[in-house]
Amino acid sequence: MQLGPHRPKLGPFSALLTVSGADGHVSSIPFRHPRMVVGRKRPADLAVNDQRVSSRHCEFAAEDGLLVVRDLESINGTFVNERRIHEARLVDGDLVRIGNTRVAIAIQGGRAARLKLRERIVRSWPILVGLVACLLVVGGVALYRYEQLAAEARMRTRYAQLVRGQLQEDVCTAAQPFVDKLATFDQQLNGRAVPLPPPGHVLSPTDRQRAVDLLALYRAKVELYSLATLAATEAQQRERDNLERVTRSGARLTDSKDRKVAFWAEGQLSERVAKGEAFLSQFQLLARETGRFTSLAEAAALRNESGRAQELAAFRFPSDAKELVKTCHSEIARSTSGVLGALNAFEDD
Repeated sequence: MQLGPHRPKLGPFSALLTVSGADGHVSSIPFRHPRMVVGRKRPADLAVNDQRVSSRHCEFAAEDGLLVVRDLESINGTFVNERRIHEARLVDGDLVRIGNTRVAIAIQGGRAARLKLRERIVRSWPILVGLVACLLVVGGVALYRYEQLAAEARMRTRYAQLVRGQLQEDVCTAAQPFVDKLATFDQQLNGRAVPLPPPGHVLSPTDRQRAVDLLALYRAKVELYSLATLAATEAQQRERDNLERVTRSGARLTDSKDRKVAFWAEGQLSERVAKGEAFLSQFQLLARETGRFTSLAEAAALRNESGRAQELAAFRFPSDAKELVKTCHSEIARSTSGVLGALNAFEDD
């Protein structure tokens, strides 16, 4: 359907899907634009452990500012508020059932929220007229209310600024420049093994020099890992401190809807911080193991410690710095998307 030339652009919306599984397990998952396929197994975007659910059972999609659920020719059907549907537009509070699994829908922002707000205003019009009359009569109360609303608006603005400020930095971005430099060392080390002397012998002068040169590269990597770990640790601490400030600011909000959206946003921020903690832990382990490898190689190659040579032969790096940062960026981006969705709903009210 083609939109008319004067139709206003629809704002973004965010949705939280609370899944109650057949086994009693409950989890909350933010809707990821533009669509999510639900099924019994991967590669469905939302996989549920329910034998009555088809492998591709239904999908949630963002269409024209609304959240839509569509059945994908499932065997047991898709139900909205216990009514079987092929396709249905969802509103805040709807319950979708597939097999023995229920998905409660919470929607913030977007076209549905505006329509719902308009209906509430129309229904409450007589009350609003009465309130206006009272405010006109009681000027002092009106002035007090005006000041209260102004203070609330300032708190909303402050809260939004703090949340957006937290999204300007993350732990993997802090480590990224150092990981880029580490890649240049990996290129120099690619395919070059530290020479080890045969049992009971020492390295030839040529091999010894090769070992010294390679170990110098590994020591440089260890130093870079140390700098990267320090930068990432400081960034993660700032994330924790910022989250605490955001939480304190959210607790000062007085409007119930504001508090609800703030709670949602802070949940996504907490998940973002947790993913940063996981990355930092893995990165610190990789840094320690790089240092251990360098020490083993030096002992085996330059000091002829045969026991160290056996440890060196069995050594395996637990992960790769480049892949760790890539995964971190992806995970942080998912949480950031959820935070922005909640913040857009907050600012859209």
